[in-house]
Amino acid sequence: MKRQEFSGQTFAARLVTNALVALVLVGGLLTTAVPASGQAVSGKLTGVATDAQTGEPMAGVQVYLEGTGLGSLTAENGRYFIINVTPGTYTVVAEVIGYQTTRVENVTIVINATRTIDFELTPQAIAVEEIRVEVEATPLIEVNERGSTDMISSQALESLPIVTIDQALELKQGFFSVPDNENILAFTEVSRGISPIRIRGGRNGETVTLIDGIPINNFVFGGPSFNLTKVAVGQMTFRRGGLPAMYGNALSGVVDIATKSGGTSLSGSFEYQTSKLSGALGSTQDELNDFDFLEGYIGGPIPGTSDKLRFMFAGMKGSEAARVLEFDDDVFDPTNPPADRLNEPNQQDVWPGWRAFGYDNRQQVYGKLTYLFTPTSKLNLSIVNNTRQYQRFDFDFLFSYESPEESPIIDSRADSLFVDGFNEDEVVIGSVFQEQTLIVGSYDMVIGRTFLNINAGIYDQKRNNCNFFQGVCLGNNWADINFTGDQFAASGITLNHPAAGTDQFSGGEDITTYVLRADVQSQVTDHHNLQFGVYGDFHDLLYNEDRNLGTNEVFNVLQRYEGKPWDAAVYLQDIIEYDFISLDLGLRVDVGKAGGQFFVNPLDPTNGTTAREVCTNPTEWGPATNPWTGELVEPDPNWNLLSCSDPDTRNDAAVIAHQDDFEESSTRTQISPRLGISFPVTARSSVFFNYAINTQNPVLNNIYQNTSIGTPGEAVPCGIEGVPRDAVNTARCGPIVFSDQFSTSFLGNPNLVIERTSMYELGFLSELGDNFALSVILYNKDQFGLTGITQSDGIQDIGATYGTSSPLYNVLVNEDYQTVRGIELALRRRIAGYWGFELNYSYSQARTNAAPPEREFQSQAEEGDPTIREEIRSEIDIPHSFNGVLSFMAGAQAPHSIFKYSSLSATLQARSGIPYTPTTNFSGLGNELNQLERNSGTGPSYFSINLRASKGFPLGGMVYNFFLQATNILDTKNCLQPLPTTGQCDSGARDQSRRRQGNTTGDNVSSTYFDRPHLFGPRRTINFGVRLDF
Repeated sequence: MKRQEFSGQTFAARLVTNALVALVLVGGLLTTAVPASGQAVSGKLTGVATDAQTGEPMAGVQVYLEGTGLGSLTAENGRYFIINVTPGTYTVVAEVIGYQTTRVENVTIVINATRTIDFELTPQAIAVEEIRVEVEATPLIEVNERGSTDMISSQALESLPIVTIDQALELKQGFFSVPDNENILAFTEVSRGISPIRIRGGRNGETVTLIDGIPINNFVFGGPSFNLTKVAVGQMTFRRGGLPAMYGNALSGVVDIATKSGGTSLSGSFEYQTSKLSGALGSTQDELNDFDFLEGYIGGPIPGTSDKLRFMFAGMKGSEAARVLEFDDDVFDPTNPPADRLNEPNQQDVWPGWRAFGYDNRQQVYGKLTYLFTPTSKLNLSIVNNTRQYQRFDFDFLFSYESPEESPIIDSRADSLFVDGFNEDEVVIGSVFQEQTLIVGSYDMVIGRTFLNINAGIYDQKRNNCNFFQGVCLGNNWADINFTGDQFAASGITLNHPAAGTDQFSGGEDITTYVLRADVQSQVTDHHNLQFGVYGDFHDLLYNEDRNLGTNEVFNVLQRYEGKPWDAAVYLQDIIEYDFISLDLGLRVDVGKAGGQFFVNPLDPTNGTTAREVCTNPTEWGPATNPWTGELVEPDPNWNLLSCSDPDTRNDAAVIAHQDDFEESSTRTQISPRLGISFPVTARSSVFFNYAINTQNPVLNNIYQNTSIGTPGEAVPCGIEGVPRDAVNTARCGPIVFSDQFSTSFLGNPNLVIERTSMYELGFLSELGDNFALSVILYNKDQFGLTGITQSDGIQDIGATYGTSSPLYNVLVNEDYQTVRGIELALRRRIAGYWGFELNYSYSQARTNAAPPEREFQSQAEEGDPTIREEIRSEIDIPHSFNGVLSFMAGAQAPHSIFKYSSLSATLQARSGIPYTPTTNFSGLGNELNQLERNSGTGPSYFSINLRASKGFPLGGMVYNFFLQATNILDTKNCLQPLPTTGQCDSGARDQSRRRQGNTTGDNVSSTYFDRPHLFGPRRTINFGVRLDF
């Protein structure tokens, strides 16, 4: 398989990045040390010390976390607090003169949670031993939680059969990684190489992902912009309900990641896994996938700093094919061509069986320095650089990935001469380069019972879609493509162009975000923990993307806008904790502004005044400047309605009339109350209830698309006198609502308001005995004010100010809504006796009035689907979902040497099928006559089992682990994009209204047209690897 490397980085940048990856990963092989770890972000430890004989509270007891310098003295009531504790596992010590010292080991601190450890101290006079040691069982569930939360530790990430943290989150309730499904994703979304996620039936982009408190969202299109390498994660918390007031810009959930920090001694790990060994053993799909993955970290103190300055470096580098697919054997053999029959294969279909397509190359470097001024005061500086080079699989370009001469059935000179005339392999398939760089500095300190944290970050994101021909980016130098009778891309006829055709996107976005936040937390009394914070992010955005929208010839359209939007928030929260109740009371205020000139009335571009009104009442209008020519135009008091019949007068009147069409975009504001209550039922169970208004800022592309804001075309109507015809497709006028040369997309809206979710949950949490835990959660999510598409008012503008006398266009407003209801059940068993498990089941219903804007626009404007007039089933309504994790783990204490340092993790995922819209026409032509209700069909269910088995061997202070990691081990063919005529993936026809170009097909279309293995999910993969821990 050919893989064409490309990059938007300079040679020097690539050299530095590669050197850092090599240093991180190889450094682990050159160092020996004992384990140590640390993380960022914080939790809280509290409890009461009492006299074991009398039960009376004890004052002056010193309670501290061993080896950290963090501690506290108990007050008169025996209570202590240790705040700003880095998430992790600790030993807690309590000691006072005259009493036996008590050590409690294996105490786990979780992000933004309170851990309670009480001490009963025995007088030394009657103590049997000088020191008493207790081992705390890691809680399977946070009984005092006031919302649905899952914690994933670094140990879990290491043991699961996963490569990315998203794959770990998929095993949790409510988390769904959207497959490549054209019923869910718009074609424009797929082209960007973004991997969208949905939480509890919500839309893409309704989740905020934080790394040490700084968001790494794709602010232009929504959703997380990259996955942090899992070896850099110290602890990860997934919150999907009951969000505290400190969390904002998230309608459906929060992924909060605390990264590792260097400890007091050197430690690290190194892991490499590959599919090459499986391929050598006979697995064709693994050989073609050519999977290589290298990952590792190293951290510890810097010598000569008395352990005050510590470091942690992590890195990842991976490559594989974008898709590996198994096609049927019904191919065209030139030596033995098929007899005349219906549905014979396309003559270019010469590849039977397994094939690999495209590439997916990823690389990431993470570095962190921590300086401890005191045990309660520290400074962190971290940087992460992530790059991805990706060429997707596109079924329409099936014949363009490889030359037919490389096929195994082209085995003679006659065969080669037959396929020599085909040059579809010279049609260029688009590629995507993405790069993200995050720099974060933070300072935190504890004074008594008060904790202060200040974070500042710079986050830069770049995307560049490009057509690479022989290593050269063609930019917007397009070559037209044709389509075969069965709708495959074919070579075009563009003269003097080196390629036979090109994909239709070039360019992308470049956005730099500056983030500043400050948080204060104070344990003002034993029962009240007050939290206050301010947050602001300031964007510097440039969007510059060309697209070839020509049908039978090249026609370039530029989408360009620039902006400096900002968002800010302030929150106040009081966590009230008594033995009989826990309360979380919060209030959050969000404000933001997009900036730029936009329509006063987005549904009427003229704001009710056209050239007609100026001609009719000229004295009511003052002079106006033509924004294109700069000339001053003054109304003539002698004008009347008949005057507008003169073209020059009409043009002048249109210039005058447009001056009240625009205004500066408004500031958006939203107040969000948060409430959480937890009641203990027993000492180990509780009932909770929460209610919140969650809010989210509109994504930036929905704000700026087609507005031309930030360009010379801002607030320059495309139809006024002097504006050239090509200004519309070169973004030199705007807003762009009409063109007589191409079909315009929807218009963004800088005045979109903050979207809202009204959510409440009712839950029961319980630890059952020593080793089991149960959770039952019911939730309701009402979303309103979501961004949606509507059509402008039908008006008449005799001046054709915006290019037409009857402007009718699609514009974004806050009118969409969605309702999601469900129940979540989970049962966990801790790893005891070498084994444990986690089982969770969800039932939900998601209903909406529309798909997200890009997909809804494609449905209505390009595919002819009718506007939805009532709430219907959502495009990702998946009622039933079940996940299971079974773990076996044996360390150095295993009863037999063969089991020592061994582990096995098996995961199971099963869920309902994905919705689709049934059609009754074999050709799949979707329209109101032969389409059933949208999303009323359900595809086949999904089932997959993954496995990771590992065996370790200690040697020289290190542990060498050899492992096997298999995904979809049963090789189940999961249908992820059912065809609308059958609801299956292995038979039926595509809805041809979704074709990109080309003519509709008939019953006599080629068999190649029906052979669509890409509609199924990934097939079985088997990787072998080695891991080194020290």
